[in-house]
Amino acid sequence: MKFVVIGAGTVGKWVVSLLSTNSKIDTIIVGDIDTKRAKNVIKEVSSSKVVFRKVDITDVKTTSELIKGSDLVINTAGYQFNLYGMKSALKAGVNYVDPGGLFHITKEQYKLNDEFRKLGLIALLCMGAAPGNTNLMAKYGVDQLDSVDEIGVFDCVHDISEEDAPIKFSWHMDSVLDGLTKEPIIYKNGDYIKLKPFEGKEEIYLPEPIGSIEVIYRIHSEVFSLPISFKDKGIKFVYFKGGHSPIFTEKAKFLIDLGLADTKAHIINGKEIVPREILRHLYSELIPKDHKPEYFGILRVIVKGKKNRKKTTITIESLYKAPKGMDMIGIGTAMPLTVAGLMIARNEITKTGTLFPETCIDPNKYFKELKKMGIKSPIVRVEHSLV
Repeated sequence: MKFVVIGAGTVGKWVVSLLSTNSKIDTIIVGDIDTKRAKNVIKEVSSSKVVFRKVDITDVKTTSELIKGSDLVINTAGYQFNLYGMKSALKAGVNYVDPGGLFHITKEQYKLNDEFRKLGLIALLCMGAAPGNTNLMAKYGVDQLDSVDEIGVFDCVHDISEEDAPIKFSWHMDSVLDGLTKEPIIYKNGDYIKLKPFEGKEEIYLPEPIGSIEVIYRIHSEVFSLPISFKDKGIKFVYFKGGHSPIFTEKAKFLIDLGLADTKAHIINGKEIVPREILRHLYSELIPKDHKPEYFGILRVIVKGKKNRKKTTITIESLYKAPKGMDMIGIGTAMPLTVAGLMIARNEITKTGTLFPETCIDPNKYFKELKKMGIKSPIVRVEHSLV
């Protein structure tokens, strides 16, 4: 088999590494516009199966030519580039998978459903940790109920290492800031409703060493996909909340209020200056190159509905603590992409078109595959009301 991985960043590196150990895969092409970064990935993975091809994903014609003839393309270039990757796969006639598009991009991708279906192709969207694992955790809960009223998704992760730094982003800085600055969206009674950033604040408690954590509504792809996928269950309310320590939230909000998260150019002394670019540069200089993160986090999905006419709440929870120095965020996103990608390549996903994980993957089978990679199966708690 021949796979193409677009993007040689943190997630792409781990996808390539995981795929390289599969005996059924003969060739893995790493496509990226950054030659140095891609060659570093090839050097680190150190497999004769892996080759590099320089490509600009925004050039659909060239990217489609690179993809053509492969069994699958996995796009890890960043959610901003998902539509380019998807259109390239469509033009090349190749199945496609990505880790998600932060609601708005996912919404645009979903519109390509008919075009993929006509060609008998699969475009599996939102197949990372969150979204991805969270979608399948939701499906597990939904499948236990006769009807569903509400689905709440929570994602909390922290770098608890003792690195002395004014602020530490537990995930890609741009993704975190986008999640905090873009208007969050919830689904309620048939409508997608925009809220203001930092709305829905509540405090929840997680096991030590995290303890008390503050969560707020965040824009995320699950809020778009789950109401579509579970419409027949009578779903009324879907939301996503992301969590950080109160100190991190306060510091991030300060940067945002100062305008340093702004992505629009400002004219200063006759020059165009983008505040986010300055912040990104300063942050890259702030964290030592040999920094070893120590990630601790939780994915929690709460499904509320009825079973045998009784009000029932099902909580599905995945708790993880990565060994110090392990990039749990990168590999935690790469594992779902790899598992699902191999399922597609083995023809285990039979539906075609633009798909979400919860519409085409059996969560029990999926989490068994993740377990083989060392990821523990989620813990499930069920509470029944007497009503």
